[in-house]
Amino acid sequence: MHICQARWAARLLTVVLITLVGVLTLAPDSQAAVRRKVAPGRDHTLRASNHRDVRGPGESDDYRNLVVGNALAGTILDAGPVKHGYRAVWVNGVDRCLWMPVDGQTLQTVSGKARHSCDTFEGLNVGTFASRVNCLTGRKPACSPTNNGSPARIRTSRPGCAAVPAYGNVFPWRTGAQPRDQYGTIRHDYNVLWRYVTKDKRFVMVNDNHKRRDPTFAQTRPAGGHWFFVPAACIDLH
Repeated sequence: MHICQARWAARLLTVVLITLVGVLTLAPDSQAAVRRKVAPGRDHTLRASNHRDVRGPGESDDYRNLVVGNALAGTILDAGPVKHGYRAVWVNGVDRCLWMPVDGQTLQTVSGKARHSCDTFEGLNVGTFASRVNCLTGRKPACSPTNNGSPARIRTSRPGCAAVPAYGNVFPWRTGAQPRDQYGTIRHDYNVLWRYVTKDKRFVMVNDNHKRRDPTFAQTRPAGGHWFFVPAACIDLH
């Protein structure tokens, strides 16, 4: 081979190698947003953040990864990167990026191209969706041992509360909450654990730890539907 040809070939090989290295150092496919569907059979909680705010040795607060809604079974979403055990997702209908706990059976592949990457999404500050929050370290009211909230009771004897709706979503970060995805109706006094009052003070996010077969209301909820919103006017907070 002529010396000029050899040098040209060497330069070409160098360019090819540099190009390949550049391609290989791009973000892996697992970080690229893909179109997915929430698996049938259960709903999954949506969180404001993907990690806890550590306050001191052995103490941590969940107020940054509070549940702010639910992705209903069958919902289409754009699944983004995974960080700290949560996946950033853009949920159709909710129409914003939030965090979903990672579960190997949570999402199913569907056709279509993702339109939202959520790759720069860090989370929502609690003040953007809540006016009152409990379970903060060293503050009152304290949480139950399960750390899911403080005891509260839904009162159906209050005016306008004979049939209390329970909603999977109310979009608490909006100026005025907009209830949707009703799980069922509570027609008798009902014990729950409350976590926060929405920004507009109209709804309370609660955790329901009753067994699904008792009482009847629990049977109307999908598997995993332990977090939902109820009207603030119908619940006693302590």
